[in-house]
Amino acid sequence: MPYIKTDSRKYLDEQIDQLAAKFIDKITSNDTLCGELNYTIFRIVDTLTNTKFIGAERRYARFNAIIGSLECCKQEIYRRMVAPYEDEKIIENGDVI
Repeated sequence: MPYIKTDSRKYLDEQIDQLAAKFIDKITSNDTLCGELNYTIFRIVDTLTNTKFIGAERRYARFNAIIGSLECCKQEIYRRMVAPYEDEKIIENGDVI
């Protein structure tokens, strides 16, 4: 996971916290969360690749970079959040093997 400079984090974190608060206030189920989170991520990617916003033609390199970032983010979520949770559950419930 790339660790960005503190100044960039401060600017982005304020916006991210506001967006996350909208999800927290509204989400009533995992189905709703998944749908709205997928929509939000798609809209961000669409904006980052939309010629009227970026002022240039769409390029494969941009799509590839974004997909790579999403994949690395997925892996970081698993590594830092899911794997420790699974380790706790192994201790709590016993391993499957």
